[in-house]
Amino acid sequence: MKIRGLWLVVPWAVFVLIALGWVFYWNYVANEAERQVRAWAFEQTTQGASASIDRVVRHGFPVLMRLELQGVNYAPARGGWRIQTQRADLNVEMLNPQHIIFEAKAPIAISRADGSVTNVTADKFIGSWRTSGGTLAAAGLEADNLVLDDPAQEGTLRAHKVVINVRPDPRAAGAYQVAFDTQQLLLPRPVRNFESFGLEVPSMRAAIVVDHGAALLETSQDDPLGPWREAGGSSPTPTGNPRSAAASGARRSRSIEHCRNATARTPRPAPARSPPRQARVHAAHDRPAPCS
Repeated sequence: MKIRGLWLVVPWAVFVLIALGWVFYWNYVANEAERQVRAWAFEQTTQGASASIDRVVRHGFPVLMRLELQGVNYAPARGGWRIQTQRADLNVEMLNPQHIIFEAKAPIAISRADGSVTNVTADKFIGSWRTSGGTLAAAGLEADNLVLDDPAQEGTLRAHKVVINVRPDPRAAGAYQVAFDTQQLLLPRPVRNFESFGLEVPSMRAAIVVDHGAALLETSQDDPLGPWREAGGSSPTPTGNPRSAAASGARRSRSIEHCRNATARTPRPAPARSPPRQARVHAAHDRPAPCS
């Protein structure tokens, strides 16, 4: 009887130990995630930037991990701009804490030094950030029904779908592969080099490689791209078929051909189709000259 009773107790004891272990692990991940958020804000402040979060609320126990960030405010040290939102959520993968998903839960306001403000809203606005060994492994941004509104300017920029994916280029240190895909883009006013598209662009895709990508974060108030250019930054023109390269690049950036010494050229639209009319961004020509 004692042995039989022991077999009834052991499974429950194991279950309790696993449950207690998971509670400990969940709180450990939550504490570590919140600590990293606070440490990031403190580090930015010590470097001359302005970063603050009014309150952090934990959600999702026991299966999920979500940090609700209230009152987010950030301005880089030399950028000349500030971003604010009342709420943003950070979703942390419990079995892979290095993978963080950002989701905007309130409108985002981007203000600049000249006093202008751009309000960003979307039905869904999600960003993904995954690191490996302390360095970026992959990042992405996806937005549905994106709207950019500058109250001081006439009209709004709208896009039904926007997808941006970034990952390090394994062929060159400091370089990043960038894939961009947007659908049903509506411009608020004519834009130079896009006059032939009009104000409505059904589809626009691009895939490029950006050298010295880390320098893009070191913005300057008078010249946002100044530190990047000083570091020797460039965005070489990708080779190959622009349509197929961008289409697959929007998924995994596989079709980007890196041309280290190529120079960027003004994009031009593809030949019009009727119907439907498709607008595509070409990398200056269908068959780029070989790299020198």
